Amino acid sequence: MKNNIEITITTGNAAFDGDKTIEFARIIKKLAQSIEHGSVPARLMDLNGNKVGEVVVDGEKEIERFDSDSIYIEISTSNAAFEEAGTEYEVSRILNKLVEDSVHGSIPSSLRDINGHKVGTVTEN
Repeated sequence: MKNNIEITITTGNAAFDGDKTIEFARIIKKLAQSIEHGSVPARLMDLNGNKVGEVVVDGEKEIERFDSDSIYIEISTSNAAFEEAGTEYEVSRILNKLVEDSVHGSIPSSLRDINGHKVGTVTEN
């Protein structure tokens, strides 16, 4: 994994009806598990099997951004926390913390590394 990770998820379909944080958390938790095991899925799928998002590492392609009903996540992996624990582990830890915060409150707007430094943002449209 390199220096920047971008994640986009559209939340306008039936899988997100009701409390969208439940499906958002499920998708992000699954992504965190994949990254911790060394793989980055090209597509993110909802519980109905529909493509609802994608992950782009280091701008390998232009990420699809949406004007409404979407969540955009960006993480910069260029500081010491990612070197100490390993990039995959630290990204996975950050995403799991995002899941925990989302389920027990609301989706946070910033993401922090293990040392408390801001390394990412979450934008809801």
